[in-house]
Amino acid sequence: VAEDGTHVLVELDDPAQDGDLLGGEGRMFRVRQLPEEVVAIRMPQEAEMAAKIGWYLGNRHIPIEVRSEEILMENFPTLTESLERIGIAFEVREDVLRCKASSVGHRH
Repeated sequence: VAEDGTHVLVELDDPAQDGDLLGGEGRMFRVRQLPEEVVAIRMPQEAEMAAKIGWYLGNRHIPIEVRSEEILMENFPTLTESLERIGIAFEVREDVLRCKASSVGHRH
């Protein structure tokens, strides 16, 4: 639903991303993704912690968004518990998660 109340229905070959423009019938709409609850892990300075984070996220096949200062991922049950248990610091907050749909593999 657009900000002006217009219902918009489109068929796309690929998922729309935050900021994309969709148009038709003389109108244009910008896609705005809403924030969701995410888990953020700050980029580590230590090689051992970087390896630990990479191993853990890779082993879990968790879709992630890598930013210059942090890694973001969807918050789901058991994630924060297991991060705490193995000693990876994190923050839970609201943010726009821009994982590409193709980054989703299987989950454990």
